[in-house]
Amino acid sequence: MKALMKLIDGNIALKDVPEPTPGPGEVKVRVKATGICGSDLYGYSVVKSPVVIGHETAGEVVEVGRRVRKVRVGDRVTTETTAYICGKCRFCHSGDYNLCLYRRGLGPKINGAFAEYFVIREESIHHLPSHIDFFSGALTEPLACATHAVIE
Repeated sequence: MKALMKLIDGNIALKDVPEPTPGPGEVKVRVKATGICGSDLYGYSVVKSPVVIGHETAGEVVEVGRRVRKVRVGDRVTTETTAYICGKCRFCHSGDYNLCLYRRGLGPKINGAFAEYFVIREESIHHLPSHIDFFSGALTEPLACATHAVIE
């Protein structure tokens, strides 16, 4: 499949990459819309290159891994950016998993959503209501960041 990647030299290029397969507790999403974040282009100071970029996204579930319980094939979804956490540290236990020292985010550390498909942990999936289109759904992540910043 085609994917937009941040390369080791810092450049961005369209490359052929293998289609991902969901592991246990993971969901495979067919991308319908992905926004361009400044961090996709410039902001990553610690990027696991080469990596598929993109984290402001929405799409349709096409496959689920073992142990996935709340998400079904055909669901319309958007995602948080957290692709992996340790699940053991005090931050994970308190619900502040975004502060987990082992957290890996969609885009900078785990292949992201500027591709035909991506996989992410079930806990990061949020269902989109039928009246929300995929383009609006892709704006959920930056809206959540702005809302969180205002509340804090």
